[in-house]
Amino acid sequence: MRRKGAAAAVVWVSFGLGLGLGPACLERPIGAVDPVTTNQLVARISQSRVDKIDLLFMIDNSRSMSDKQAILRLAVPDLVDRLVNPVCVDAAGNPRETPAPGAPCPTGQNREFNPIEDIHVAIVSSSLGDAGADDQCAAAGLQGHVPERSDLAHLMGSLPRGAGTGANAQGFLEWKAGTTEAAAFSANFARMVETVGENGCGWEASLESWYRFLVDPYPYRELTRVPCANSPSELRNCVQPATDANQKILLDQTLLDQRAAFLRPDSLVAIIMLSDENDCSIQVGGTNWFVANTGRRMNRGSSACEADPNAKCCYTCGGRVPDGCAEDPVCNSDTSSDRIEDRLPLEADGTNLRCFDQKRRFGTDLLYPTARYVNALTALELCWSAPDLSLDNCPDGGRVRNPLYATGRDPSFVFLGGIVGVPWQSIASGVDANGRPLSDPSKQLRFKTPEQLTADNTWAEILGKPGTPWRPAAGAQAEVAAVPRTLPTNPLMIESQGRRQGVLDGNPVNGRDYDTAQGMTADTPNDLQYACIFPLEPPRVCESTDPNSTCDCTAAAFDRPLCERQPGDASPGTTQYWAKAYPGLRQLQVLRELGTNSIIASICARNVDITTRDTRPDFGYRPAMDAIVDRLKERLGGRCLPRALLADAEGSVPCTLVETVPNPDKPCACDASIARARPVALVDTLVRAELARQLSQPCGSDDPACSEACLCEVLQVQAANPDPEEALRACREDENPSGVEGWCYIADTERQQIGKPELVAECPATQRQILRFVGAGLQNNTTTFVACTGASFDPQQASLDPPP
Repeated sequence: MRRKGAAAAVVWVSFGLGLGLGPACLERPIGAVDPVTTNQLVARISQSRVDKIDLLFMIDNSRSMSDKQAILRLAVPDLVDRLVNPVCVDAAGNPRETPAPGAPCPTGQNREFNPIEDIHVAIVSSSLGDAGADDQCAAAGLQGHVPERSDLAHLMGSLPRGAGTGANAQGFLEWKAGTTEAAAFSANFARMVETVGENGCGWEASLESWYRFLVDPYPYRELTRVPCANSPSELRNCVQPATDANQKILLDQTLLDQRAAFLRPDSLVAIIMLSDENDCSIQVGGTNWFVANTGRRMNRGSSACEADPNAKCCYTCGGRVPDGCAEDPVCNSDTSSDRIEDRLPLEADGTNLRCFDQKRRFGTDLLYPTARYVNALTALELCWSAPDLSLDNCPDGGRVRNPLYATGRDPSFVFLGGIVGVPWQSIASGVDANGRPLSDPSKQLRFKTPEQLTADNTWAEILGKPGTPWRPAAGAQAEVAAVPRTLPTNPLMIESQGRRQGVLDGNPVNGRDYDTAQGMTADTPNDLQYACIFPLEPPRVCESTDPNSTCDCTAAAFDRPLCERQPGDASPGTTQYWAKAYPGLRQLQVLRELGTNSIIASICARNVDITTRDTRPDFGYRPAMDAIVDRLKERLGGRCLPRALLADAEGSVPCTLVETVPNPDKPCACDASIARARPVALVDTLVRAELARQLSQPCGSDDPACSEACLCEVLQVQAANPDPEEALRACREDENPSGVEGWCYIADTERQQIGKPELVAECPATQRQILRFVGAGLQNNTTTFVACTGASFDPQQASLDPPP
């Protein structure tokens, strides 16, 4: 066997790798690994043989969601169809006709990715109860319990109301190519969405619900009341998960069994949230349940909170005054009392306002920090007891492996999408997936990618510029050097009770702002302004006078733009013409922080005319489904290298690919395959150092330097096979090479013709180069790195600039 050497010159470049089915793509930055001085550049590459997807929908089941759920029911068949029967694309990446399943594309075209033959589809609702308040969303067995208000992230198909949806014993749908009938699958999903309903808990835990099902290492079975720690009172005013005699949490085994059945170790995972309100994931524990107790008004925040919620002297009236702060005159200094003056007035404390701007209004934030959900999707280890799951100052025994990644899944194969409250006009892109202007913008709607949202500053428009959010320290309010987070520049995305400056009457996005407190009583609390509205087809005649009706136009006295035939028309009536959505700021915050593995779409559909369902690409949530597929296909198919490599006369490129198993459960055996070998000492050192830097020590607290990880080099075919020339020819030219192991480089550009052009025909004209893996290829459940010399890149290709 022969091993090719590497060139000595160093040329600094930035690129990255991501491997899907067969070929590979470059997309992540490569940099030198300090403190070693070397001409080797090392970067992590994402790899997996993705042939299965686990698709989880989190669907808000609170009031006003039935109209959005109906649109989703029509859209998901499009999503499944695109995954199992991908469209054909030409050499320039233009989508063409979709042939019958299994049929070949016309000459000169290829599928945009290999069809997915194995899909799990599940639904959880936003109803997790009320954090132990047992008020409007009481737990099972208690007075006032309504099952739909406490689903506890159990899969919809497993619940009594989910019967008859075609779900398996664990509550989800299964797509198997060749055995599942498409029409029946779509009908079952539609029935499952319909069973979600809109009678759920009003404290919409849109983020915590999917976290509980997919990630929570110790999901509680039930909550219990206990006396508060360090309190002289014997009243059971604090909430905690119920425990056994050994003080171990009683786990929700039903959920864990469903998770184990649904989540495969080698699948791509996609989470799609559908919600028309901001997230309200209340922290479970202590007295946080007070915020869900509608029978008692919330205490106000001190005057310092109004100016700066991050200020040290921002505290809850009636609570302890922080050290170094003067008693606030708006608060009662007697902490033993419970006077009414410390509480918010009714008009500022309606039920619909309890999850809004908490730190400023209440002096404390009772929701989980959004960093919790970013860490849940990116970190390989979590501090399960920390609200944000961060490993910083994690107590002994607090570190746990993230269940999403415990079996070796790479974080780049986990995606989060949000179909949430943001105007479609704000996130609409003028170009297609290949960067070309849309051919017919009047009928096409495409949402911006995370990269586009960042490049053109849309994030500042819909979310504001990032700042330092207030985060409580363990046991006390933390003093932080905070940089205030700015408000969105688009006034429609500002959460507000009152009318917002810059929102015009009769505008086409949200109609207008209105008096949210009009007609308010104790039973009809006030509301927030809308981010966007969209036509309700057909309109609803609100016959009921019940203020709790899900119809928004029950009384003409409620001056809502939803009740006007056209924005700006005469006085509203009792017919609802428009559906609504509020700013989905917390969901958007998580999506922004997650970055490239996020998908952003508007719940306010541009076109809901059912007669255009079969003819218009902008119908309903079809643009959202297209955005999901456009993002997922970067992992489903073989994306192409954006920059050419330089091969030597014998066809080798001076790059080393190293598979790593961070936590091996058996001895490292690189010699078990002819395409594997132990990496040389320098590469071994560099890769272990890089592995240890990735995502909070993925090798675990017992092996922070990753010295116990198993590292195997994957050889190029010339070095792995007895006949190097024939192996290289087969890898580069044969459609299905037999008896060949390893990888090779193929290119078909103006400057390089290496291998069979058909093998890179699916690549864009400027990126027709791939790394092709043959034989056993890359193994599942490994983390793979590439080590290259700078001289391996074509210096005449200037598609990426060198770093400064």
